[in-house]
Amino acid sequence: MTFSTTHWKVVLALSLGLNFLLAGLWIGRWVERRNGPPRGAFHPPRGPWRAVMGEGRGKMGQPAPATRLAVRSALEKTPFDEKALESALAALRAETSSRQEALHGGLVKVARGASPEERRDLARSFGGPPRRRR
Repeated sequence: MTFSTTHWKVVLALSLGLNFLLAGLWIGRWVERRNGPPRGAFHPPRGPWRAVMGEGRGKMGQPAPATRLAVRSALEKTPFDEKALESALAALRAETSSRQEALHGGLVKVARGASPEERRDLARSFGGPPRRRR
């Protein structure tokens, strides 16, 4: 069987399509790496922590943009206003404390209804990366 002109056109079209697909994937990956991860992005909780984080989802996460913006603007202000920075940091500290209280409350609630093995899983991952089981 010999290839006709039509066969060569189909092969060329498929080859071009595959090359455009690969080039698009490569360019997309390059742009993604160049821009870096979105600000405030984090990996969702895994394992038993998913239930804990779900308890206070609205109160946990990143600080409110207004709170972070207040600290940033106090640092950038000229002339430097120490009182404004202290006030902005106090608001940030209060917000962080309320998020931590929500997390702790969620942990207590989940631990209350968890089996001993589930509590051991929480304990293994508490305060750091998961360790290997022995």
